[in-house]
Amino acid sequence: SRGYARGEYAEQTFTVSPTATGVTVGIGPSVGSYAGKVDSRRYRLTVHDLGRTTQVVVGDTVLPRYDDPAAYAAAATGWYRDPARAGIADIKLPALAADGSAAVTLTR
Repeated sequence: SRGYARGEYAEQTFTVSPTATGVTVGIGPSVGSYAGKVDSRRYRLTVHDLGRTTQVVVGDTVLPRYDDPAAYAAAATGWYRDPARAGIADIKLPALAADGSAAVTLTR
């Protein structure tokens, strides 16, 4: 939109932090406003984890792991590792409020 020229925009910060047992991806709140900004948004993360992830947790929720690509494609949330893309975890997150934040923890 042309709202950016009028100073309308939103910014969001993502962080990645190693832990003793894996990695945490932080998703910060969307700060700012513009016409048409949605109240919530779904995120899909692609994390290079060297194929070591055994569990993915968002907040207090353990996401289901899918071994079947069709089941993962049909799922609203969860995670999957495509054998053809070695070392990469693909993660579908539940909807996050625009002003909310989340911690996504991958455990090996």
